[in-house]
Amino acid sequence: MDAEAALAYQRLLVEEKYDDSNSQLLKQKASLIRLQNNVAGFETNGILTKSSKGEQKPKEL
Repeated sequence: MDAEAALAYQRLLVEEKYDDSNSQLLKQKASLIRLQNNVAGFETNGILTKSSKGEQKPKEL
């Protein structure tokens, strides 16, 4: 393998690693948004209520 081909191959490997880590970050961000939406849904449905100390606790069923 000549030097130019070796450099192109290394560049390809770096790009793949970057794409993979970027993909992981996007998946984590989507997961976090889903969690935030779930909590917001619980709050609007009255499942979470504020205690006297201002802490959130599950409502008694």
